[in-house]
Amino acid sequence: MNSLELDLTAQHMDNLIRNLSGFNLEVDKIERDGNCFFRAVASQLNRHLREYKEHIEGHCTFLGLGISEAFDTRRLRELFVKEVSDNIEEYRDWMTTGVNGLEEVYKFSQDGFFANEVGDLCARATAKVLKIPIVIITALPSTPTVPFLPHEFLTTIPIYIAYDHSGPGHYDATKEVSSENGCDEQAKETRCTCGKNKKNKSVSDIFCVSGKCPCHKVNHSCTHSCRCYNCKNTCNSNEVVKVTKSLKRGCRCGVGQKSKGDGEPNASHKSCQDSLRKSKCPCVAGGIGCTEVCRCFNCGNIVQARADPGKSPKRKKRNRATVSPYKRKKGSKFMISQNAEVDCGPWRNIETLCLMVCRDVMLSQGLSINSKNLRDLYDFVAKSPAVMEMSLNIAAKSTAQIAAKIAHLRGIDL
Repeated sequence: MNSLELDLTAQHMDNLIRNLSGFNLEVDKIERDGNCFFRAVASQLNRHLREYKEHIEGHCTFLGLGISEAFDTRRLRELFVKEVSDNIEEYRDWMTTGVNGLEEVYKFSQDGFFANEVGDLCARATAKVLKIPIVIITALPSTPTVPFLPHEFLTTIPIYIAYDHSGPGHYDATKEVSSENGCDEQAKETRCTCGKNKKNKSVSDIFCVSGKCPCHKVNHSCTHSCRCYNCKNTCNSNEVVKVTKSLKRGCRCGVGQKSKGDGEPNASHKSCQDSLRKSKCPCVAGGIGCTEVCRCFNCGNIVQARADPGKSPKRKKRNRATVSPYKRKKGSKFMISQNAEVDCGPWRNIETLCLMVCRDVMLSQGLSINSKNLRDLYDFVAKSPAVMEMSLNIAAKSTAQIAAKIAHLRGIDL
């Protein structure tokens, strides 16, 4: 695998982690053995049986599921082949042109067989058999989710499956993001983008260890929801803070070392070195080399001595520019200051998913779909007591917002 392929694979995984974080989920690794899709569904199904047993236990028992993950993986293959072969005309449009219908489907009876050409068909048919919605979370920035809805619902809580597009493609199960390193869960409410927009990034740049980082400011570690670059913020990042401060401000060791005669620094004195006592040089204490930022005299740092160590460089005067007050305000605060308060913010992933479910429900019932009818159904769900009890972030929308979102979704080829 060349460097370009490695970069693309890393980019796909980074996009996948970002899309999963919108649902407070992370990847739960599944073995790459050709059974990844059915094994991921079986893993999620077992969790559904523990959490929503009263809704789906009877149907799963009827299908012969709920025994073990390995058994359910094989059983889901059998149920998929039977469902598609019995209703081949219904699923023919889901097959790629050139795929020989039943012949390709019957190959799925073999353990470890999978064909990317009918990957979407697997999710569609499995959702119908289980009567549980399946949502594929992709690594594509433009299409983060692809939902597959059955005709009948036993539960409205979907099974979330992660799909990585790199290489031949791979499905993984998902799980809720756990608290990292034992930190307070309040960190999930704070997100940062430290270093994201910095130009000419380098490996030596360290972020999220100063008071400028909103997560570090409240003594919380960064999470998957953050968009920071080269983050070093953990619950115990005091040592990193010391190293970062020395990187930014540098050291001035040896500048105050005076000789007895002329008052000039003693040229024989070596600064930035360990002695019998612990070194006071912040660079040496942090295990890093001195840089051009440092003002040390006659530097003797064994990691990396500063260039031209006999002279202390003069600091350049920072050119301060007057910043427009508009640049210091967030969009919402600026609109409020102009007496143009915005009632609703941007669409969340869960709100988009809710809108698509409402639209499919109206389609299945043969109802007329327009912006007003769709808004009434969506707002009914958003304002329902059940949504408020579960603390789901689903806000009511206006007719114009519903119409604009539907037009946007139609422009995306799912």
